[in-house]
Amino acid sequence: MRACRSASILSLLVITLVGFEGRAALAACPPPPISFKRTQFDVDAAIDGPKVIALGDLNKDGRADIVLCSAADDQVDVYLNDGSGGFPATARSFSTGATPIAVVIADFNSDGNPDFAVVATDDDVVSILLGDGAGNFNDRRDFSVASSGPISLVAADFDEDGKTDLAVMNDSDIDLLKGDGSGNFAPFSGSPISTHGGGSADIAAGSLNSDGHVDLAVANSADGIAG
Repeated sequence: MRACRSASILSLLVITLVGFEGRAALAACPPPPISFKRTQFDVDAAIDGPKVIALGDLNKDGRADIVLCSAADDQVDVYLNDGSGGFPATARSFSTGATPIAVVIADFNSDGNPDFAVVATDDDVVSILLGDGAGNFNDRRDFSVASSGPISLVAADFDEDGKTDLAVMNDSDIDLLKGDGSGNFAPFSGSPISTHGGGSADIAAGSLNSDGHVDLAVANSADGIAG
């Protein structure tokens, strides 16, 4: 039986522009001030130490919802926005592989609904949780990565076939997983690729040289570099 825990605290910042009067006013005047309104609420007391957060419209109502990785509980926890910036006291929880520490939101099975890809670092897998468009993610599939101890991931269409792929990073390597458009993944030829040194901390994707193709950027905490 789990010991009782105190409630975890999640702080939300809602950004509100103050004094915005349109493009003409901006051209003639200094930029308008931006104020930050802080809203704080307790997440589910049964959740142990949520550390990673992502935002997305998880039930397709036009509102930004929250997903948290709860590493100690081997699950992700979903909080649906009530439309006024409020969230329920109890989460919708969905199981993952062991110790989830990173999550991305994308449509992995081409049905128009948001899905999750979650790094489960102690199982060396990526857990794919397919969404039903109503905020539920019960269809789970686990895919192994070749590199042990994955810590971060990013979703993008790396081979430009219209299907979302994944790059999953550990301390010194990147596993490239090709999506088939139905929620399944397999390694690309030549995967994993080396980041040329240990200490990799995070990964991002985008076109860095303006050629329209997706590139990867890796932050290396040991060498103090990004590349």
